[in-house]
Formats: sequence, structure tokens, C-alpha cells
Amino acid sequence: MKHAITPFPIGSQQGELVLFVELEAEDDPAAIVEALVIAYGRHQVSEVLVAPATLTGDRGRALSLALLQHWTIAIVGGLRDAAWPLVPGRVVLDVSDLFAAPVTDEDLVIADLTTASTKVPQPQELFAIVPSGGSVTSRLLHILSAVLAPEFGSTLYVGPALFAAAIEASLRTERPWAIRPLGAITVPAPAASPSG
Repeated sequence: MKHAITPFPIGSQQGELVLFVELEAEDDPAAIVEALVIAYGRHQVSEVLVAPATLTGDRGRALSLALLQHWTIAIVGGLRDAAWPLVPGRVVLDVSDLFAAPVTDEDLVIADLTTASTKVPQPQELFAIVPSGGSVTSRLLHILSAVLAPEFGSTLYVGPALFAAAIEASLRTERPWAIRPLGAITVPAPAASPSG
């Protein structure tokens, strides 16, 4: 198991302390959660951050049920992740791949998002990390908000070259996105579990 207390890396709750957890193949979910409660039970942790794949299958379900006895769960994954768990928790969806290049066919994007949205739970929040050669348009922001309908909003992380364009695009949408500098992202760095 890998785990660490870390600031939530992205979105509206960025900076809140969360427990980041990854399972190893040999880990017993009940024993892992018991160890986490002993290690972190007294800390002011708002929720547990996990990837969708960690909570899928029988072991993932056992882990999620055990975690939910002590904390809420934030599931952070990509739009194209292969499997999403049916677990109560806050879903934060990464849509970064849609900003890698300019959109040339809006109908194709809408059809692709509509199909993908049937495979992921309703997101509470969207975020995107826009690469330096990427493209931000108000139309793409509007399509994402309309098709995926995030409950609590969306956040774009952009470099200095795209900052003004991202703000302008966001202001032209019905539901503006929060725009943050690319350097504001924190990446969780789980440590190996303590032996013993």
C-alpha cells in the first residue's frame, strides 16, 4: 500500500488535506483501512483520494466500504478510464485530453462526450490541464459543461501564454470555469506503508 497526507491537487477544494491511497496487489483492504485509521485517524483529513481503478472489483469494493466507515471518498480519474466504481463519493473528472489540439468537428466531440458520459458517474467537478500547444475556446468549455454537467463547476490549469485566452473563453460561457496557473497543481506523492 502507498499512502500520504497531501493537499488535494486540483479543483475547487485544492489545498484541503486529503489522504491519498493506492493498493498493491497483495494488500488486504480491511487490514489496510485499519492501518490507515491507526496512522491518520486523529488528523484533520477531509477525504480519501483514490483513482477509479483502485475501487473496482471485489477488493476495490471492500476497500471503499471500509474507507466509507471513516472518511468520504474523492475519486479522481480521466474521462476515458476503463472502469469506474459504483461507490458513493465525489467524482472529479479529468478532461485534459480534449484541450490538446483545436476542436475541428464539434459534432464529433459532442457524440464522443455523450458516449463517454454513459460510462462514468455524474461528476461533481471537471478539470483540465491545458498543454502549452493546446487550445481553449468558449465553445469547448460550453460543450463540456452542457454534456457532462458538473455539479460544482470546473477548473482549467493553463500556462502563461494561454492565461488571457482562457479567461476570455471562460467569461463567454454560461457557467464560467475557474482559471488557474499551471504551476498551481500539486501532485500527490504517496509513501510506502510503514513496516510493522
